Amino acid sequence: MSHHCPFCGSMEKRGVYDNASFCSKISNLNPCDPCKRLAELDIQIIKARETLLEMRREARRLKSEMNFSHDHLIHQLPPEISSYIFQLCIPREMNRKARRAPVALIPFGAGWIDRSGRLPLSIGLFAKSHHDWAYTINPDVIGVINQCSSRWRDLTYCGPSSLLSYLVGDLQGAAQLQTLTLQVDWTESAGQFKLGDFKPTPTTLEIRGLGPKSVVIEWNNITHMQAGNISVDDCWELFRIAPRMTHCVLQGLLRAHDRFPTPHTLILHAMLQVLELSIDDVFHLFLNNISLPFLKSFTGNAHGRHLESESLISLFSRSSCSLQTLALTHYYKSGPDVMEHIFCRFSNAFIITSTNSETNQAFFPQLQSMTFKGAMPLDWTLVPDIFGSPSDVYNFRRRPLRSLTLRQVDRHPKDDPIIIDKDSLSRMLLLIKEGIKLKIKGIYPRIDILQQSIEFHVRDSALRESLGPTSNSSSEGVGKEL
Repeated sequence: MSHHCPFCGSMEKRGVYDNASFCSKISNLNPCDPCKRLAELDIQIIKARETLLEMRREARRLKSEMNFSHDHLIHQLPPEISSYIFQLCIPREMNRKARRAPVALIPFGAGWIDRSGRLPLSIGLFAKSHHDWAYTINPDVIGVINQCSSRWRDLTYCGPSSLLSYLVGDLQGAAQLQTLTLQVDWTESAGQFKLGDFKPTPTTLEIRGLGPKSVVIEWNNITHMQAGNISVDDCWELFRIAPRMTHCVLQGLLRAHDRFPTPHTLILHAMLQVLELSIDDVFHLFLNNISLPFLKSFTGNAHGRHLESESLISLFSRSSCSLQTLALTHYYKSGPDVMEHIFCRFSNAFIITSTNSETNQAFFPQLQSMTFKGAMPLDWTLVPDIFGSPSDVYNFRRRPLRSLTLRQVDRHPKDDPIIIDKDSLSRMLLLIKEGIKLKIKGIYPRIDILQQSIEFHVRDSALRESLGPTSNSSSEGVGKEL
């Protein structure tokens, strides 16, 4: 049977007990014998850990000396050649798989960095937890990396946020840093990326689990950004402080943490052209407070959640943007309503309604391509309607939409096949003959729905007559091409 000290707490669970002075301070008595012995043991454990860490450092130093002694060829080469070999061995993309690279920085880092002369460096640091820190990213390598921060070109860090404080750089800062990737695991103590008084000026930034307050850089220089697992108010702040951003990817938006106030007026971002967004439960809160007048491409992934098309249409209408590419994927729970709601906005394929080339308030007047990956429309007539008549495909008054891709992903193989009605299919094939890129396919199972519908209707004389005298060759040719 285990016994517990009434002043110190559990003697078995690490972290619950305190030292003897605390025990005596509470009780005004001398500490109990178990507390005394445990305090002495804690001191021995600390010394043992320090000794073990020093032994590991010595082992790494000896391995480096072994590599230096055994590798006679590399030391006989000129520094320029060995530096070039080092460049060839470094992975082109830094990710978690890069740890398995033949020339990883952990065992050979210091030596290879020294041999690389003054060449720019691409560095990846990966740690799963505090316990892995001593094994995967040791202080010696961190020291070497910090000393060459002026040569950082691409820096990737994946691990606990509390360990970001180890990346401090040197007095020269990181003037060459172009791409910065910071992906942190959840920890109780949030860390911060800060290089002393120097603010790096990367153009490409990827952050996961970190808000703008935890990344001290010159935000005005950011043009490409990818952010994940951050709150809605963090996203608002990112759009405020990165006015030159042209490409943005947002994944896994979280509810507001009240780090930044909710905007009282719309946040107008005048440079953003490409936005990729994971559509979750709070995405509408983010969209309802921004305006993107120069947005050209939008991609939304609903991840199987309900997609509120009203929030999207409101954003596009409010921004009056000249959107050229629209893609919505994985909106299963919303069914065909999302697609039909958007398709119905294309009431007229023509966007120029007068001879003086004035443009009316047409929906997406510059749209060139659309992609929908989810449910199929219930009314197939909507598909050819958005393109207008085949004879007007090259009419300058027409919207430049020339590509539509529909992909069905949530059907069971035993479900009835999807068949497009005769009239809609005939109009689609005529549009394809005029150069429209129209793809309608199923992914699970993989099948070409256009070809499936052609084969279903090919024996019907009405369809062959609607396609003209070369109906057989046209339908078969289109079917093979798709």
